[in-house]
Amino acid sequence: MYLAVLQRYCRLFLPSGRPFSTSSLLSRAKSYAGIAKPYIPCVVFRNSSTKRLMDIRPTDFHHWKFIDSAHFFITLGALPCILIVFFVNTFIGPAVLTDIPEGYEPRYWEYHKLPISRFISKYLMEPPQMTYESNLGNLDDMREQKELIQEDRWFNHSQLAHGDYRGWYFIPANPAGVIRGKKEHELNQEIGERFSR
Repeated sequence: MYLAVLQRYCRLFLPSGRPFSTSSLLSRAKSYAGIAKPYIPCVVFRNSSTKRLMDIRPTDFHHWKFIDSAHFFITLGALPCILIVFFVNTFIGPAVLTDIPEGYEPRYWEYHKLPISRFISKYLMEPPQMTYESNLGNLDDMREQKELIQEDRWFNHSQLAHGDYRGWYFIPANPAGVIRGKKEHELNQEIGERFSR
């Protein structure tokens, strides 16, 4: 194929009186054979038979934005923690149990075996004595609430049993105004009965 193209080229562009050898042309054609590419016609197909439509789909932007942000922040937090745990357990390692020297009282965080547990117990958690005392305070508050509930039940029972018992919520006041108002009301009724209106 390349030979036929080369011969046609020579017939068209070379002078007719000039001699040329086919071997030199063939050697040149072989050197250019890797460069020359055959012509392949390309046909562009357009879907012009239908309307140009754009598919309306819900956006994936927020979905992928959330996944990217979650991946970033999990990596931002988890990667340093994993590295710290790895290096601490590799280079420091767990504690070894030894005898306590005389006159030394170990602190509460020194009873933990792992260094990360000791760090958390020392700096991030409250001491066990404080936890114990706060639990005792909660138990005392619950005991006081039970006593108040029992007193309230006793007062309610006494009111129902006697009927004339003033409740514990009664606020004492001066009854002089009430007594005076009652006397005036009785007087007005007596006057109204004597005289017709």
